[in-house]
Amino acid sequence: MHELGITHNHAALRKDAPGELVALETALLDKNQRIAERNRGWLAGRGVLALNLMSSPGSGKTTLLVRTLNDLKSELSMSVVEGDQETVFDAERIRATGAAAVQINTGAGCHLEADMLERALRQLAPAAGSVLFIENVGNLVCPALFDLGERARVALLSGALAYTLGRSAARLTLLNGGFNTLVAGLSVLLGLRLLVVNG
Repeated sequence: MHELGITHNHAALRKDAPGELVALETALLDKNQRIAERNRGWLAGRGVLALNLMSSPGSGKTTLLVRTLNDLKSELSMSVVEGDQETVFDAERIRATGAAAVQINTGAGCHLEADMLERALRQLAPAAGSVLFIENVGNLVCPALFDLGERARVALLSGALAYTLGRSAARLTLLNGGFNTLVAGLSVLLGLRLLVVNG
């Protein structure tokens, strides 16, 4: 019995829940994957290179993006989808570079999902042949489970090597600490997997 006088059987709830939870999670991931494939086709049809940036909170994703946008803006057309639970500060920093950016606030959600990117693509309309950076919510575990339709995942680690799921799902891994964004950016564009360490 709970404080409010409500009585129920926790054992019965637990007995039924695992199968229902697995079915629900599978359905959600399947739906996400279908939308991700649609996004991938849309991006590929326009020749847009989409990179999903993942890291733990405060590892420097926005700083990396601002530097990369400033360093490469004369050479590449770039835009950004900015994921955050609550604020718009990062999108404002991105827009200050002159790059187009769309903010997605997830509320309590700890990652972006493919349908969120689909809506952002309609709003942003990245130019054909451009680079689209997707700054995922600061979390390395959940974003690694959700394909958005990106061409590659980029994990930015700042002393967070324990997050092996995010790291192993990434095509490029960067260790924060004064890295050369031009080299890192070109490495991604060339399809290389590099561990960039400077500092």
